[in-house]
Parts: sequence; structure tokens; C-alpha cells
Amino acid sequence: MENKMKKQYLIIDFDSTFITKEGLDVLAEVALMDFPDKKVQAVRLEQIKALTHQGMEGKLSLSDSLAKRLNLLTAQQKHIPQAVAFLQQHITPSFLRNKTFFTENYENIFIISGGFKELIVPVVALLGIPANKVFANTLVLDANENIVGADIENPLSRNGGKAQVVQALGLEGEFIILGDGMTDLEIRDAIPGSTFVAFTENVARDAVMQRADVVVNSFDVFLQGKHFV
Repeated sequence: MENKMKKQYLIIDFDSTFITKEGLDVLAEVALMDFPDKKVQAVRLEQIKALTHQGMEGKLSLSDSLAKRLNLLTAQQKHIPQAVAFLQQHITPSFLRNKTFFTENYENIFIISGGFKELIVPVVALLGIPANKVFANTLVLDANENIVGADIENPLSRNGGKAQVVQALGLEGEFIILGDGMTDLEIRDAIPGSTFVAFTENVARDAVMQRADVVVNSFDVFLQGKHFV
């Protein structure tokens, strides 16, 4: 890395990239297990997953997708540790195989996600990525520890937020963005000279792959392609 003319920074998405799942979907599954009406529970879960998919495909704005999913969630603070424990068991296999890469390069790696910091930080820590390298939404709780929304002042709660966060870092160099959704693609479109690598190990979105600079189906392939050296 020191031999390159430009310093490289790797921007990684979390949901369906770093992990095999969608964090908010998992939190919903955990929370809705306590829901008394199992039919309503099943319908809500499907609605949340559909909203997640629409947002990642760019068919629904991130702010709308987030607000609608949180409205269906009915989750509490107590559900967060359960969701984290599950997500820690669902780190993407090729990421786990390359743990050494993350522990050696964490200073130049950032996790930038439309997901929630409360779910992300304890998961990426398992691969040596510290909390100060994580940029994500934060949950809002009421006095009874019910999750009632997300901090709408956070730029990651809306479209274009990821690019805004990267620009705010004030870093000079080459950005490689690894992700599976339209919000990851937005970073490439907003930052000249950056490269978007569509990651398809967990989910392959045609609309995203068609506009990607590179498509890889595992982190092994990403490293073999020497996109980040």
C-alpha cells in the first residue's frame, strides 16, 4: 500500500455484504417472536423484508424504507443483544476466511451502512475493525426502552448519505466501495475516481451489477483481483 501513488481506502457495506443477513430484518425477527398474533407476526416480517429489498434495489427511498420498517418493528432495547448474537454467527464466509486482511488493514477500512451502529459495531469487532471506523444510523429509544425510530439528523438515514459521510471524512486518495445496494453505488457516482465493486456472495441485484465497475462473488475474488493492494 505504501508503494502506491495514492493511498487506498476500502469502504464496505454491512448488510448482505459483511454479513449474510439484513440486520434490521434480524432485529425484527427477534422482536416479533414475542408478538402474540403469529399470523400478524408473519405478515409484518414479510412486509419488512419487502421494504428492505425495495430500498436496496432503489425502488424506494432509504428514508421511506427505514421509517416504514421501523414502524412495523415493535422492538425494544432488550432485543438488540439477541440480534447481535445472531449476526455474529452470520458473518459472510469469505470475510471470515480473510480475517487477517482486516486486522492488518483496518486503519484504511471503513464500514459505512444504512444499518444501525448498535448492531454493527460488536459484529465487525470480531474481525478487528474498531468502532471509530463504523459509520451508521443510530436507534432512538423512548423512556420505556422501546425502539421508536432512527436519528433523522444522521445523513445515513437518507439517500446520498453514504457519499456525504465519505466526503466529510476529508481523506485524499482512492476509494474502493464494496457493497450490494444502490446506496453503495451512490458513493461512486458522487466521488470522482472511486471504484464500485458489486458484492454478490449473499445477494445479486441486477440493477446494481449492471452499473458496477467490477462484480465479485466473494471476498477471496476481490483480493485476487488486487482491487485493494
